[in-house]
Amino acid sequence: MKTIVIFLTLFISLNSFSQEKFTISGRVQSIPFNTILYLSYKINGKTQQDSIKILQDQNFQFTGEIALPVLAKLSTSQDEHSNILTAAEQISFYLADGQANIVGETLQNASVEVTNPIAKDYEAYKLMERPIRDSLELLVLSIKTNVASQKDPMKYIQEVKEKILNTELDRKNLKYTFIKEYPKSYVSFDFLNELVSYDNLNELGFTAFNAFPDEIKSSEKGKELAAKMELLKPFSNGSVAPEFSLPDTLGNQVALSSFKGKYVFIDFWASWCLPCRFENPNVIAAYNKYKDKNFTVLGISIDEAKDKEKWLKAIKDDKVQQWQHVSDLIGWKSPVATLYKIQAIPRNFLIDPDGKIVGSDLRGPALNERLEKILN
Repeated sequence: MKTIVIFLTLFISLNSFSQEKFTISGRVQSIPFNTILYLSYKINGKTQQDSIKILQDQNFQFTGEIALPVLAKLSTSQDEHSNILTAAEQISFYLADGQANIVGETLQNASVEVTNPIAKDYEAYKLMERPIRDSLELLVLSIKTNVASQKDPMKYIQEVKEKILNTELDRKNLKYTFIKEYPKSYVSFDFLNELVSYDNLNELGFTAFNAFPDEIKSSEKGKELAAKMELLKPFSNGSVAPEFSLPDTLGNQVALSSFKGKYVFIDFWASWCLPCRFENPNVIAAYNKYKDKNFTVLGISIDEAKDKEKWLKAIKDDKVQQWQHVSDLIGWKSPVATLYKIQAIPRNFLIDPDGKIVGSDLRGPALNERLEKILN
């Protein structure tokens, strides 16, 4: 059997993980001779990537060393962001000490046999996740095959997009379930590191973290996650939202305390932020549904003074005039943005009538679900 061997050496230390050897081998029938196969993963936020050409017998093999287990991807695309929206074949697995054998007709549907316990945990997760992946693939296929025949293509795309968001939320909830069912798994640790937020810190974050083995908690990654959760603590559910006052579009000061007695959705956004503006239809739907149930919205713009007209135009264009909008128009230097530790938008916080945070980063269907739970 012909193989090409790539030696990968990473000089990274992690308290409890020594340098470990891995071997990835396999054969995928759908990948033609001479196709380049890419192995990619991230270390400290930086993408590491190596490649080989598939030989005539369609076998491949990577060998190397790595300091700690990490989620990796094999793909026929060099683009690290390739996904089910692209035509690239790909498969994910954990790169860890031991062997991984990948065999199948196509890469995305190949079977993965692994020897490392951490890698085995991830394969168990993938089995649980399979119905979600299948649903996403069908939704993407429906856009590619059906959109041309629709009377209102944009409306159809938006409807499918909402289904995709709901399905992605199912994936997120599945990871929560996995963390609870595999409380000592390194895979659960990685999921927690990915998902922990102001919104789930008290209900999930500290509880899950404390359940991990000492070798994970005391590792560098463990210490980083512990520090991250401490930073989130002041804005976690149950904390009192810090008071502030900002001018509205007419220059009148609006204080957070003026909303006391109401549920208020504090929405940090900007006219130039497309993801923020894509969220506006969801916020409008929530506002219209619950405005008569003691609920309102307060938009806080991160725009600058030079973009004031764009801010006002975005309010009008997105049809969000029905709630109050405020901004000191000094962008990221805004004391309120600093107070709330806003480093990226969209960001949001749901405040209860007593001024306490009861939700954050509620996007897509998550906002409606939280409001339905609280107000109904």
